[in-house]
Amino acid sequence: PEIQIVSDGDIVNKYEFNRAKVINNSTRRFNNYITVDRGIKEGVEPDMAVIDNNGVVGKVKSVSNHFSVITSVLHSDVLVSSKILRTGDLCTTKWGGKDPYTAKLLYVPLHVDLQEGDTIVTSGYNAVFPENIPVGVIKSFEVRDDALFYDIDVSLAAKLNRLSYVYIIKNKLKIEQDSVESQIIEVND
Repeated sequence: PEIQIVSDGDIVNKYEFNRAKVINNSTRRFNNYITVDRGIKEGVEPDMAVIDNNGVVGKVKSVSNHFSVITSVLHSDVLVSSKILRTGDLCTTKWGGKDPYTAKLLYVPLHVDLQEGDTIVTSGYNAVFPENIPVGVIKSFEVRDDALFYDIDVSLAAKLNRLSYVYIIKNKLKIEQDSVESQIIEVND
């Protein structure tokens, strides 16, 4: 299903969307990257979110004047703060390192009522991804002996091996949010 990128007034006011053409993309390595034809001259900066019409793609890693390299969601270091849309339970999405269509959903306690087909979306609990961007749907889940959390496979929303265009998202309020959050962390440390 295609997402509505500019339907909510708050999203339009808080975020800028910059369309970029994919010019290089890997999906078969343990750490995958995507190169696009937008860079500093178009306002792209490291740590900006990247999505396509279907959902989460990754995060900007580095930029030059005219190009950006994106750390794909198919990268061993990428964690996406997520939630189960139906229940609101928070979790983390991380690629398992093998199948470019499937990721793992982490830290879902056993008391949560899961269903195959549950939609996973971004939580909005960081200054990178807007809330409710599709991440995927629960493909399967099981409980392993003595486990505290479910073992969950998620079919990713974005078809990363077929990317042509993506949207780079700038949170216009990221600096302010990071600043106020860092003040709290510094006071409590």
